[in-house]
Formats: sequence, structure tokens, C-alpha cells
Amino acid sequence: MRRSLALLTLFVTYLAAAKLGLSLAFVHPSATPIWPPTGIAIAGVLLLGPAALPLIFLGAFIINAITAGTPVTAAVIGVGNMVEAAVGAYAIQRWASGVRMLDRVPTIFRFVAMMAPTTATSATIGVTALSVAGFAPWTHFNTIWLTWWMGDLSGALLVVPLVLAWVAPQADAVDDVSAVETVLLFALVCLSAAITFGGAGPWPDHTPLSFLTIPPLVWASLRFGHRFAALATATIATLATWGTVRGSGPFATTSENTALLILATFIATLTATMLPMAAVVMERRRAEAERARLLANEHEARVSAEATSSAKDDFLAMLGHELRNPLSTIATAAHVLSTDPSRDAAANHAKRVINRQVKHLARLVDDLLDVTRVTTGKVTLAREPVDVSALVVRCIDSLELVSDGERGDGPLLDADVAPGLWVNGDSTRLEQIVTNLLTNAVKYTPAGGAVRVAASGDVNRVVIRVADSGIGIDPGLLPHIFERFIQADTGPARGHGGLGLGLTLVKHFVEVHGGQVTAASDGVGRGSVFTVSLPAGSANAPAAVAAAPQAFTRRRVLLVEDQIDAREMMRFALELAGHEVTEAEDGPHAVAAAVDGCYDIAFVDIGLPGFNGYDVARQIRALRGDTMTLVALTGYGQPADRAEAETAGFDHHLVKPVDLDKVTALLESLPAPETLAPQKS
Repeated sequence: MRRSLALLTLFVTYLAAAKLGLSLAFVHPSATPIWPPTGIAIAGVLLLGPAALPLIFLGAFIINAITAGTPVTAAVIGVGNMVEAAVGAYAIQRWASGVRMLDRVPTIFRFVAMMAPTTATSATIGVTALSVAGFAPWTHFNTIWLTWWMGDLSGALLVVPLVLAWVAPQADAVDDVSAVETVLLFALVCLSAAITFGGAGPWPDHTPLSFLTIPPLVWASLRFGHRFAALATATIATLATWGTVRGSGPFATTSENTALLILATFIATLTATMLPMAAVVMERRRAEAERARLLANEHEARVSAEATSSAKDDFLAMLGHELRNPLSTIATAAHVLSTDPSRDAAANHAKRVINRQVKHLARLVDDLLDVTRVTTGKVTLAREPVDVSALVVRCIDSLELVSDGERGDGPLLDADVAPGLWVNGDSTRLEQIVTNLLTNAVKYTPAGGAVRVAASGDVNRVVIRVADSGIGIDPGLLPHIFERFIQADTGPARGHGGLGLGLTLVKHFVEVHGGQVTAASDGVGRGSVFTVSLPAGSANAPAAVAAAPQAFTRRRVLLVEDQIDAREMMRFALELAGHEVTEAEDGPHAVAAAVDGCYDIAFVDIGLPGFNGYDVARQIRALRGDTMTLVALTGYGQPADRAEAETAGFDHHLVKPVDLDKVTALLESLPAPETLAPQKS
């Protein structure tokens, strides 16, 4: 139904435009310099397809049959108009992007160029038919042909863009133009046409002022796009035709036909100029819109990537937290076993195995989290003067090597540590450096081998050297030994695990301290040497002051932990050490206990039901002030977590699995207890 209505509209419009056009025929009744039907016909075929061609033929036949000639000449002219429409539509579809020809400058230029020979088709067929039939003298052939051709050409150049701009889908999105601006544009268009072609100005009627119509058309092209540029051009063409026919304007100085021919040329020139200008502007707007879209997509992708990265970091932090909780319980249980003298040798041996494996698992978790922080640039250093000599000795002692009498099948350890070696660094990260190098040396050195640790220095550098007589490093592997997940291939029977991250962390932590680390090996089976060089710290670093032994002090402890196994093992450990312990399993009970009782210290897990450990700390500080030492127990150990704990009111921050030696030292460092009266709110 809609298609039939469209075809009917095409037919009626064609007839009306043809009747109007032929009313301006002066050299011959069938030839006029103003012929909009050509543009209507070509646009109709583009939009409606071949079904429009019979209607074009019928319209041309009817209008010419009632104008001049015979039915035969009218039929020939109808065929010429139909062929012209078919050829023009095909040329636009084939070489000028069809109904989207206004989107780009090159396709508009092709359209203009193709319309010249296309419209010559109808003029040639029509004038020849009239001349052969004797209805047009051969002596006037050229004049009639030129008039016919210019009418068809100007009609095609003016009407086809106008129809396509308003009917066909175009990439002409102008949404920032107000109605007021639109009204002003067409007021200026009409005013310029009235002054130029209507004799409205104070100057003589035929003054050549046609250039006055150009500024509003430029405004329409640059600001409004194709639709209004084509509409404004058609408006000026209509008013100019009306004025010229009335004998007014710069072109009405010769015969009527010549004046209209000049006007048709002027209209064709305006159209061929303004449409490419509008296309340039619209191409730029589309490019800007595409750029904005790409930027928006890039921003969205970046936000999504950051969210994914954040989610990954959160997942790893949660993973570390969840792994640390059972590790902490196991470590505490092992400590309880070791402090009960009634246990036999087998139980003590099991305890030592548990301790070693807990430390191994904790180191794996720390390495996994640390390498994530390294790759995201989130590692920060808490710098202070560090006694490297004492740190190296401490790392050696913590390894539990063959000297403990339990693992006699391990390598021998030889240490040569010069005293008084100081650097300005992060003691935790420096300890990781030394521990990872020592652990690797022991891991890859078989029984009967040797691990030699040396620490020396001068006023500029502190050098730590770890050498072993173990399996060595393949020359092909040596350049990659500090890369992530790189491990020596020791076969399926290797006795130590690992993630291949230790040396990666060593290299990064050394470099952020301003130092260098190198690896050397003479080949497989010939041992390896790792050398760390760090900038030396101040020679005037404060010397350690030996603390006088203190008598044991029984502490009143509030233990807040929702996991029953962890809470029980921690309570057993504290009670075996001689302290008085009160338990709480969630946030509300913790606050109530803190208010009702007198405690020297509270160990508070962060992940609690009711409300979390941070809220517990805030409420205790609000109710009890600074009368109690608060210690956060958590599986989250990043700097941001420590900062949040400090802000909430915690005095200390211990990461699970909790080192009970640190707990003991913390309890011993508390001031002498005072008798405190409970405070209730």
C-alpha cells in the first residue's frame, strides 16, 4: 500500500512539475530551461526501482501529447525521458553510492559529472523526434537542444539532491541547530533572493547582485548540512525563477529564454558548489563523532580493564586471606604442641614438620601476592636504617638447616658475615631477598654439598654473596633466571616446591633499593653464585641496645576471632604462656566484653560477623580511649590495609599466619598493667 501510494505521488508530482516547467517554454512548446521532472524521475527510480519507469513514460507522454506534436512524438519523448531516468539512476547507483551519494565529496562530484551526458540523452532524442516530424525547424535545433539540455541538467542537479536529502537515509545528523537559527537562515535566504531577483533594493533593477545569495547558502552548508543546503538552494532557485520571469534581477536583461538559461546555469553552479561544501563539513562531523565514539569505547575498555585488574587484585588478596586463616591455625596448633612437655618425640617431630610446611605455604602465598604487586607497581618501601649483618644472621638461623640435627642429609652451611653493615631500606623486603637466595641455594644443593654465605662492604656498597655447590644453572637458562615462573629443571623427583617467583622478587626488591643482583654458574652440576650489591647506609646508624631481661608479666587478653579452631588454638597458646584470655566470636560481643572487662590487650580479627574488626576498634576507642592496646589480626597485609587499621584505632597490625614469637614480644613490650575500673556506656 505504501509503495503504491509512493508511486502515485511520483506520477502526480511529475505531471504537476512538467506542466509548470512547460509554462516557461519560450523557444519551443516542448523545450524549457526549467525542467524539475528530470530530477523527480531520477530520484524516483533510485528510491522506488524499475517500477517507476512506466509512470515516468506515461507522465512524459501525457504532458507532451497535450502540448505539441503527435502521439508518436509524445511517445518517443516519453521513451527518451524514461531512458534518461534509468541511465541516470544506474550511473548514480553504480558510481556515486546510490541514495547515499551526499555522504561524501567524491560521490557528489561524480554525480555532477555524470548528469551532463545523462541529461543529453533526453534532449537529443526529444529534439530529433520533433525535428524529424516537422514540429521543430532544423535551423533551431541547437537552440532548442541547448534549452532542453540545460533544463534537464539544472533540474537533475537541483531536485535529485533535494529529494535524497529529505527522503533517503543520509549521514547528516545535525542536532545542535535551534528553531530560531533555522528561521533566521531562511529569512536571510528569502531576503537575499528578494533583493537580488525581486527588485527590493534601492539600486537599479538589473544590478548584478547574484553574489548576495551565496552567504546564506554557505551558512546553510557549513552549519545545517545537506538537507537545509539543498532546501535553501531550491528556495533561491524558485524565487530567482519567479523574479526572472517577471523581468527582474541581474539575468533579465536579454530574451526570456536566454535569461532562464543563464539562471539555470547559475542554479547548477550553486548546487555543484554548496553540496560538496556541506559534504566536507559533514565528513568532518562524522569523523569527530567517530573519534568521540572511539574515545568513549577506549575509556570504557580502560575502565573495564581497571575493574578487571582491581577484581583480580581483590581476588588474590582474598585468596591470601583465606589461605592464611588455616595456616595461622596450624601454626598456632604446632606451637601448642611444642610448648607441652608431655608430648613424645614423634609429636615433636610432627610439630617441626608442621612448622616447616606452614612457613613454606606462607612463603608461597607471600610470593604470589608480591609478584602481583610488582607487576602493578604497587610495592612501596618503608625505609629505615637496617643492620644487614644482623639481618643475614637472622635469615640463616630461621632456615632450620642441617645444623638442627634433624636433617642430616642436607648441605653444610658456611657463613662469613662482617659486622656493622648498614643500608637504608625496608627490612621486610631485604629479609625476603636474603631468605629467597638462601632457600634456593639449599633447595638445589644435594646432601654433602655446601652453601656459603658472605656479607661484606665498604663506605659505598654492601655486598651479599650466596654460593652453592649444587646443580648449577644451564647456560641457556642463565639469562632468564630472574624472569617469572622460571625454575631449574631438577626432574620429577625434586624435593622442594615453588612457584618460580622467588628470584623475580629478589631482582625487583634489589633494584627498588637502588642495587643490583647477578647470577653466575659454570654450568650444570657446578654450582651457582648470586651476588647482591646495595648502596651502603650511614656509618653512624644507631647501634642496637641490649634490652635487660624482663620478668614475666601475666597479661589480660581479649581474643576476638570468629573461626573456632583459630580462636581455640590461639587461646591455648596464650594460656600455656601464662596469660589470662577472654574470647569473643563476633563484633558486638567483642565491644561488650571490652566495656565490661579490664584488658591489657585485644587481638581482633578483621573479618567478623555483626560488624568488622575496624568497627570494633572504633567503638572500643570511643568507649575506652587509649587504655587498651589493640592488635589487628588479618590475612590482608598490603600498605593500604595497614593504613586502614591504623586509622580505625589499631596500635599494631599482624598478618596471618601469626608469628607467635612476635605475639610474645608484643606482650612483653606492654607497660606494667594497672588496675582499671570497667567503663560502661
